Amino acid sequence: MNKQSIDILLIEDTCSDAEMLQRMLRRSKVLFSPITWVQSIADAADAIREIEFDVILTDLGLPDITGIETITRLRGLTDRLPIIALTGQDEDDTGLSVIKAGASDFIPKALMSEPVISRAITHSIERFQLATKVVDANRLLESKNERLAQMYKMSQQFVDNVSHEFRTPLTVVREFAAIVRDGIDGPVTVKQKCRLSTLINRTDDLANMVDDLLDTSRLEAGLLRTCREEHELSDIVGQVERMLRTRAVGKKITLVVGDIQEGTKVFCDAEKLRRVLINLLVNAIKFTPIGGRVEISATLADKDRVRITVADNGPGIAAEELQRIFERFQQVEAHHRMASCKGFGLGLSIARALASLNLGSLQVNSVLGKGTHFSVLVPRAKLESILNCYFDQRAKTLDKNEKISLLEVYPETLDFEDRPNAIESIDDFLRSSVKSFDLVLKSDDCRWLVYACNSATSLPTFKNRIMEKWANQKRNHYGASLPNLAMDVKATLNVVPGREQLIKLARPQKAITGQVANRTALSKVLVVDDELDVAAAIESRLAAGGFDVSTANDGVSGLEAVERFQPDVILLDIRMPKMDGLTVLHRLKSNPETASTPVIVLSASMRDKQKVLDLGASFFIQKPYQSDSLMAALDAAIENLHHNPTGVGK
Repeated sequence: MNKQSIDILLIEDTCSDAEMLQRMLRRSKVLFSPITWVQSIADAADAIREIEFDVILTDLGLPDITGIETITRLRGLTDRLPIIALTGQDEDDTGLSVIKAGASDFIPKALMSEPVISRAITHSIERFQLATKVVDANRLLESKNERLAQMYKMSQQFVDNVSHEFRTPLTVVREFAAIVRDGIDGPVTVKQKCRLSTLINRTDDLANMVDDLLDTSRLEAGLLRTCREEHELSDIVGQVERMLRTRAVGKKITLVVGDIQEGTKVFCDAEKLRRVLINLLVNAIKFTPIGGRVEISATLADKDRVRITVADNGPGIAAEELQRIFERFQQVEAHHRMASCKGFGLGLSIARALASLNLGSLQVNSVLGKGTHFSVLVPRAKLESILNCYFDQRAKTLDKNEKISLLEVYPETLDFEDRPNAIESIDDFLRSSVKSFDLVLKSDDCRWLVYACNSATSLPTFKNRIMEKWANQKRNHYGASLPNLAMDVKATLNVVPGREQLIKLARPQKAITGQVANRTALSKVLVVDDELDVAAAIESRLAAGGFDVSTANDGVSGLEAVERFQPDVILLDIRMPKMDGLTVLHRLKSNPETASTPVIVLSASMRDKQKVLDLGASFFIQKPYQSDSLMAALDAAIENLHHNPTGVGK
């Protein structure tokens, strides 16, 4: 005990019992203060308010209360003191009942002695203090968790706001580049079209980078979307080389692309592999001296993997730095001192994570003064290789309680006319809906195999989540009508012992190409967006397609324009001055005269998607958008309006 002596409150209405207990405590080796003795709960309440006790000893038969209610009443008076019950009964049920009521200990009077009572007091105080510390720690933890949850929410809002601010100008850049490329503003040459297409592609890449770089929590939680498919490796490497050749020439660096065997196909998310290679090549060019050499090449690492190597003859990296360079916000000291090479130190950390998402890895070898070789390993585009790489990775990362579930997904009905479009939609949906460390394989008979990491209890939740998302996908689809999906569990097994069986259940994939839907002639479209450049770009695109277009730049003027212009379709932004898009949408759908008018929401924030669909929007499209997606949504909205002019049953 930390105190010099222990202060005891004794509640006992029998004088002889009280005197006997006091004699016992005076003989104890434990130093007790003079006992405060009262004979009722009412007197005990007064004493607790006036004196700071360390422990309460109480009889269970008092003048103003008896039995278990004694403990309950005392616990109502104080929750900071241990209570020891004293009773003439020697029954286990009584002891259990008083402990459940809040007592720290229970002593039959017939068994009381100096050692028993002294030990009970000291142990009860120590246990109670320990329990109090645990409770305080839990309260502090809960408080911190609430604060963390609040901070996480704030950070997510910050990310969403920053993403929105990036996406709006990207939308303008992309759409005006597409307008010029498509010849809407006048003839363009083949070379100009090619360059504009490159600009559009790079804008799309930048939009993806905004999401990936800002929302790092998705990356760590395995929630970052991956779209792994079969790709020709030479195409990916060629795209990267063309993007960076000018940079290399500007620094007088010789950029060499080694021979890549024709037909070398890899299974990967091409955009993420490009980002990894771009990161490695940019670093190589940055740190290689003027007149140096950088080479990118590819070889078979083993029967399942292709090794893509980026080599330079730069300064190299010291052995002790090789692992640290993959940590966030870390840079090689010698490189960091180079004025032209400053940065945040995020690139290699993200590159390694993206390589892992592609079922591969990122490795490095370096010799000081001679150069550095970075190697990216990715699966070959063969079923056995894909599954081997997948299970090798899962065996290293899965918790022992987690298992791999193999699910078969297939459409319940599928009209032949809508087949290509529906299959493409299902394939894209499944790849975007599973976690990044899950695997989707498409078979040759309109069926998909999904390898998903689940605990024993999380599989039903996983299935329900996919089915709910598909229901929303069907509602927001602007191509052919989509079928219902069925999902069957074929097996749920641990990775190591069940690996062969899970591989055996897989079937070969066969890619199915979608088709572009026929467009329907449209008439009057109202664009409501506070970004004047965005509104102007959309107006140019639609006017070139024969639409009668009107624009408004805030929510209030948007509602006024609806009444004046009476559009067939409304394109609506969310974040606007005077009145936000959600309020505008609610008013439109609440007004019988405009309730059936299709509204397509264009927003930079995916957080808005479910809200606008619940409020009655026909479709949601995220900025920056594909022009074809916008036109397809308009086609579908008008077609639905023609088939269902009252809007009932939408």
